[in-house]
Amino acid sequence: MFIIFNLLTGIFRSSALVQVFVAIKPIGYANIAFGAAAVYILSQVIYALFFSPLRNIPGPFLARLTDLRSKVFTFIGKAAHDAEGGYEKYGNIYVNGPNSVSVSSPGDCRTILSSHSFPKSEFYKSIEFLGVPNISSTRDPLFNQMRRRQIGPSFTPGYLSKMESKIVQHGILSLKTRWDAEITKAEQQQTDAIINICNDPLYATFDIVGALAFGREFNTLKNYDPTISQWIADTAKFSGLAMDIPGLFHFPFSLLVRRLRFQFVQLIRFSRDSIQHRVDLLAQGAEKPNDLLTAFLDAVDPVSKARMSRKEVLAEMVVTLFAGSDSSAHTLMWAIHLLMLYPECYKRAVDEVRSAFAKDHLIRYNEGRQSLPYLEAVLYESMRVRPVVSAQVPRVVPKGGITLQGHFIPEGSIVSANFAGVNHHKGTWKDPHRFMPERFLDNDEAKRNVFAFGTGVRICPGRHLAWIELVTILANALKDYDFKLPDDAAFGPDICDKHGVPKLMDMKYFFFAKPLNPNHDPRVVISKAK
Repeated sequence: MFIIFNLLTGIFRSSALVQVFVAIKPIGYANIAFGAAAVYILSQVIYALFFSPLRNIPGPFLARLTDLRSKVFTFIGKAAHDAEGGYEKYGNIYVNGPNSVSVSSPGDCRTILSSHSFPKSEFYKSIEFLGVPNISSTRDPLFNQMRRRQIGPSFTPGYLSKMESKIVQHGILSLKTRWDAEITKAEQQQTDAIINICNDPLYATFDIVGALAFGREFNTLKNYDPTISQWIADTAKFSGLAMDIPGLFHFPFSLLVRRLRFQFVQLIRFSRDSIQHRVDLLAQGAEKPNDLLTAFLDAVDPVSKARMSRKEVLAEMVVTLFAGSDSSAHTLMWAIHLLMLYPECYKRAVDEVRSAFAKDHLIRYNEGRQSLPYLEAVLYESMRVRPVVSAQVPRVVPKGGITLQGHFIPEGSIVSANFAGVNHHKGTWKDPHRFMPERFLDNDEAKRNVFAFGTGVRICPGRHLAWIELVTILANALKDYDFKLPDDAAFGPDICDKHGVPKLMDMKYFFFAKPLNPNHDPRVVISKAK
């Protein structure tokens, strides 16, 4: 510091600035820096307590001063825990950032999610994997409307029905092949057949999206190969870090994320190759298959007549793989896990499926939705008790502001729908932490209050694909196999949490709610149905 001081005085000896430096030098630069920091912090505290428009809303004190608190929770995989704990401690509305509030009332959440009036926040840039907007990341209402006109028809039940054979082939039939092999192997070794209900459905859903959106046979489940799923996980981390800590991407700090960058490049290269492979096949006269890749390449906005560029097609492929695999797979995992913790619910679901369909019958989607109301209720209740998207869903308050729960929130503020809070809302759900599928039987209002796929104009376009995966896999699995917890399971019907209900396995949250110990906790014993 002394060298810099002398250099400055040598260059600007005649400047008045020198007089300032000379005056403060005896005080000590460290003391000045400390004093400046203290003044800044004090001013922030005074503003937060006495002048902020959010000052009368409850919430953690630190959140009033800095966004660092929420970023730390996100970085360590505790964002969903923070969201659930925030609702339980503060209620329907609370401050979760200097310019941000979290809301858990279903009505308030529906208000902010139902229209384009509340655009997405900059948080969604973290899933712009190629620097171009996609249907999930875009904050522009007009772009969102155009993109939904372009690819929305490919996610309708009618078009997806043409793909159901592929969904079943790469989903439940592939799972049955793997599980039957595990059972045969266990019988030979005279031991229990144990499967992983996290990895197995995850690899199956990756294969489904691979066949539909990439036109490729991933063979993730067949080879039990985590390569592509790791590409996606690392790409998500890479994109999130690029947004939150851009300095990491400059040398020498870029060395810390070199592996993540490599994984991202591998995924993009594979995606480009998939597009080119399809284009080459069509050029050779191959018949167009009914799948998502065909729909993306052919997509035209009927209003503007705009088509998607190759880069935009690639972006939609990647986001479909990212959002369409983990979400369905982990919903299935939590559903089976919850059935293991509530034996009476498991028995009722099994009895319903096996009484409705013959043992050798492959249950298709429409059959399941029409004949298995309790199984559908199990899936709804699983999505409520442990929502795969269970943290904050941020939106920007429009011009004029809005009043929520008696508090005025000014324009430009961030208001987040707290999915963990809304799905455990005490005014909406009786005994909200208990798994009770029957609450969804003949109850359309209850179904509307589960925000698993969002709601309104930004509702998840892939929800119909997810339902086909969920119903065909779970229905056939319960028909054909018996499941139970292994003897060394750390969870069970009699091991209760602070709410007095069976304790769920611990989770971590990076975009989706996943098991904290994915190689141990999601294990179940499987055998052929008797």
